[in-house]
Amino acid sequence: MIVWLILIVYLFFIRIIMGPCITQKSRKVFLILAGIGIVFVMGSRFPQYKVVYDLEIYYHYYGMARKLSWIGLFKYSRFEPGYAIMNKIVSTLVPWDQFILYFEAAFCVGCTFSFIHRNTEDVFLGVLVYVLLGSMGFQLTAFRQAFAMSICLLSVEKVKQRKFIPFLLMVLLAASMHKVAIVFLPAYYILRRPINRKENLLSMIIICLSPFFAKAATMLGNQVLHMNYEGYIGNEYGGLVPILIYFIIIIYSYITANRLDNRVGLNMLIPGLAIYLMRYTTVALERVSFFYTIGAATALPEALRAEKDGKIKVFLKIFAAVLLIMLFIYRLTYAEYVNYRFFWE
Repeated sequence: MIVWLILIVYLFFIRIIMGPCITQKSRKVFLILAGIGIVFVMGSRFPQYKVVYDLEIYYHYYGMARKLSWIGLFKYSRFEPGYAIMNKIVSTLVPWDQFILYFEAAFCVGCTFSFIHRNTEDVFLGVLVYVLLGSMGFQLTAFRQAFAMSICLLSVEKVKQRKFIPFLLMVLLAASMHKVAIVFLPAYYILRRPINRKENLLSMIIICLSPFFAKAATMLGNQVLHMNYEGYIGNEYGGLVPILIYFIIIIYSYITANRLDNRVGLNMLIPGLAIYLMRYTTVALERVSFFYTIGAATALPEALRAEKDGKIKVFLKIFAAVLLIMLFIYRLTYAEYVNYRFFWE
């Protein structure tokens, strides 16, 4: 647990030393320094302790991909072709099995931080949400989906630029890493929709009714995408606290909607919460929701930035940071990745 707590202290230390990060250059410097620390912690883990999402399998697959021929790679691999090809190329270039952890960490953190930087000015709070609310924890072990999610985050810029073909190609590339990434296709419409009373009411109705469609959604996923998530059980990413936080972010964003500069995170979080609520009927859909709930990393900072009253804004930022830290520490009491070991130990 101590390593994760040191990481949080490190992030606050950078923020204190650098100040509020008002300029674009200072925000980039903060993200680089924060990213170096996070990538180091994520990549330096000993990979062979018991964890939830098959970390040891991905670690050994990296070495196996290097030894297999190209024909054997596709014949014996149970993973999607994009992920298999990536492992084959990277493992051939860098024949050190530990490198897959560093590579995955650098790629995912880089893509996530790029998304945060492009969609909110409060990068510090955005990074805190990413680290403390569960997205980083998920990326620690679910490598295939983490790569797919990261590519989808990069595709958000194509949505903002209204470039459908590049967006489609990026989502298909993500699906070659993890087929469930295909659920991000509706984002091309969702992320561009306006925020108004009619849309707000429709969003609330969809969120409230979403659990009733869980079984149908899972059956469709199993038939079309062959998700095979029926065997998954609840894990440390579940719980009522994240749902409460998501709800608060959405409601507060609606209150300040006419002052929001960037609504991308909010528009991602709304369907993310709807899918996340389905986990109480079908746990399999919890993983699917992560493609969208990562939008909280920019939705919360943007909602608070839209607050006009300076004192209220400071209070809410402190309250949000304390709540996120408490949630993170609570999860560390039972999350299996809490037993951190460096690979050289």
